[in-house]
Amino acid sequence: MIISGSASISLASSLSSHSKIPLGKTTHQNFPDGEFMVQTNFKGDHGIIIAATRSASDHLELLQLQDAIREAGATKITTILPYMGYARQDTVFEPGQPLSARAMARSIGTGTDRVIIVNPHKNTVCDYFGVPAIALDASPVLAQTLPTNLENPLFLAPDAGAISLAKSVRDAYGTGDTDYFEKDRIS
Repeated sequence: MIISGSASISLASSLSSHSKIPLGKTTHQNFPDGEFMVQTNFKGDHGIIIAATRSASDHLELLQLQDAIREAGATKITTILPYMGYARQDTVFEPGQPLSARAMARSIGTGTDRVIIVNPHKNTVCDYFGVPAIALDASPVLAQTLPTNLENPLFLAPDAGAISLAKSVRDAYGTGDTDYFEKDRIS
């Protein structure tokens, strides 16, 4: 059964429809002190959780979903991250700073048996989960959404580290140039 985080409902629904794997329902309860709790109708042995973690609350929701379906009897959990928050924080710049990508990956890895992450900032984040993890490249899907008649398209990456993604989309599209924005760190 597929279970969706609140930031990935459309993707989970589409995957359920295409794969014929049933989509479970999730409800949320908010408490006066700001805490929340999820509840699912999960049934089965293998749970697939699709949850983008754009915010701290999305991340907490994912951890609760993992625990909820394990409590409901899941013997195998696959966590799919269409977007992983904090994945760009993969370097410590000053003493006393965390390697946030690793911290978040470790917390996700404790509640799952494997992770599939889509276009992470760096594929090395897969090493941090503590369970088998793979990175998928969505470039072919991104390229399919573009108009087919673009002349001399330019595929821009947000920084030099993402130029390989821009090149992958360009290659899947079939033509065009690539470039990236240069970053200046102010601090």
